[in-house]
Amino acid sequence: ELQKKYDNLLNDTASRQQELEAAMLEAKNIRDTLDYIMPELVEKETELLKAEKPGADLETVTSQVEHHKADSQQLASHAPLIESLKSQEGLCEEDQDLLDEILIKWDRGNQPAVERQKS
Repeated sequence: ELQKKYDNLLNDTASRQQELEAAMLEAKNIRDTLDYIMPELVEKETELLKAEKPGADLETVTSQVEHHKADSQQLASHAPLIESLKSQEGLCEEDQDLLDEILIKWDRGNQPAVERQKS
């Protein structure tokens, strides 16, 4: 009887350890993703906010449109990643703060792109 209880306890402990290890791996993957996307968003946000007003001549406008399309495509390529990050729950406070900052930068990065499409 005692051996059976010990075996059950051992199995429960092993199962919990596996669950914790899986959760830690998932948390690390989320953190790696957050750390990966942040520098790119900072760079894009800076570029978009420094962008010149639409040019007066056709050559300048054409160049700006091509640059804008490239920026928009690069941002759009990260959309699935951003959406998957938005659905994460139970993040530690530090990761949640980083995610909130990323989402703010994401919105800021997309805002000038939307405004340019209108002009």
